[in-house]
Amino acid sequence: MKERFGGFLKIHPGAVRAAEAARCAGEQDEFWSYRYALFELERVTNDVHSDVARSLNLDYETWSACIDSGKYVAAVEADRVEATKLGIKGTPAFLINGILLSGAQPKEAFTSLIEAELSNESK
Repeated sequence: MKERFGGFLKIHPGAVRAAEAARCAGEQDEFWSYRYALFELERVTNDVHSDVARSLNLDYETWSACIDSGKYVAAVEADRVEATKLGIKGTPAFLINGILLSGAQPKEAFTSLIEAELSNESK
C-alpha cells in the first residue's frame, strides 16, 4: 500500500488507515467500538483492520467497500492539515483553551493549565 500524506506519522504508519477504517465503521454506528478495539491491540498495522471489523460484527462487505473506495481520504487529510497547523505532531494531544498539551501528561499538568486559564479569564 502506498504511504499517504508524504510520510506523516512515520512513527505510526498505520494511523491513516486506522482513521479511515474507524470512519467506515462509523457508518454502521461503530466508530467508538472500532476505536476502542484498536486501542486494545498491542500494535496497529494495516493488517489488523479486517479482524477488528469482523470481531465487531460489522457488515463486512459494506465496511470493506467503504475502505476500498477511499471516501474518507480527504477528510483524514483535512484532519492532518488542521493538526499540523495547531502544532500537533503526535498523540495524545490536547488543546485546552487553545493551548497545546502534548504527549501523555499527569493529571497535575491538566489541573495546572486549567486553573491558570480560569484565573486568566477572571481578570
